Amino acid sequence: MFTNNKIFILQLVKENGFYLNYASDILKNDKEIVLEAIKNNGLSLRFASSELKNNYDIVLKAVQNNGLSLQYASKILKNDKDIVLQAIKNNIYSLIYVTKKLKNNKEIIFEIVKINGYGLKYASNIIKNDKLIVLEAIKNNSIAFTFASKELQYNNNFILEVIKNNSNVLYFIPKELKNNKKIALESIKNNCNTFYFLCNTLKNDNNFIIDCIIINYNFIKLFYNNDLYLLIHNLEHNFNTKYIILNKLFLNNINYIAKTINFYYIIKFILDNFIQIFINNYQKFINYIVDELDYIQLCKDYNILFFCIDDITSFGEYDFKDVKNEYINKYKNKIILFY
Repeated sequence: MFTNNKIFILQLVKENGFYLNYASDILKNDKEIVLEAIKNNGLSLRFASSELKNNYDIVLKAVQNNGLSLQYASKILKNDKDIVLQAIKNNIYSLIYVTKKLKNNKEIIFEIVKINGYGLKYASNIIKNDKLIVLEAIKNNSIAFTFASKELQYNNNFILEVIKNNSNVLYFIPKELKNNKKIALESIKNNCNTFYFLCNTLKNDNNFIIDCIIINYNFIKLFYNNDLYLLIHNLEHNFNTKYIILNKLFLNNINYIAKTINFYYIIKFILDNFIQIFINNYQKFINYIVDELDYIQLCKDYNILFFCIDDITSFGEYDFKDVKNEYINKYKNKIILFY
């Protein structure tokens, strides 16, 4: 019969490994045929002989092709560290078929969560309470926090340590701990977008929001178009942020912002990075610049000169146009601004 025809079966399993199911018991124990079958589909290990399911090379090839084929390996090889790790690398869900002995092996689980933190889900309860292993798992995948023991999930110090490595964990911590300012600030420090994961109590706490800005100046981008107070406070602590220039509040409230302790450096930052915005809006800055020598010199350093219209002419509107052109021609390669 064809089921015992090696050449015929070999050709079939090359096309579809599952055809190994139709081979005779003799051919199911043929290493060459089984290798071709699992090369096509690792799950065809299911139809191999018990002897080959216990063959290291065969099983290794199978799990490298499809990690879920671990379920068909012999009990001995399901306990083999290298076989299991190769299966996990291919498919994390192959952990379902790992023996209880390995699920309780710290060394094995540590290696597994380094590959994919989700693997913590299948570890033993003892392992899920191991700080080092859980930290490693979360570092790889933030959802691993949900598989940690309850003891660790409610441990404030542990959560702080976790957030330093993966701030997105804030999304998964218990609701009652999302009120903890220390935990929240540690998360904001690393990623300002985690603000959205916080409870409404902190989201509406103005003092907390200011603390967030101080600890991470990028945080201002979450508020850059709707809160002058927060903007000014941010400028006092972190003036060198691009968001100040993108902010309409900034340009419309120079009279307040000029009072900040960093206004000189704010102007310098604008001139360094957004000089055209300064030129286009110089009338908003002029009252806080022209009477201060430091500011005048700063502008000169950027080839910007200011001239008071009343000082250079007492003529009418049409005559001023001539005077303006005269100054522009006189100070070539300079940016001439009149006020």
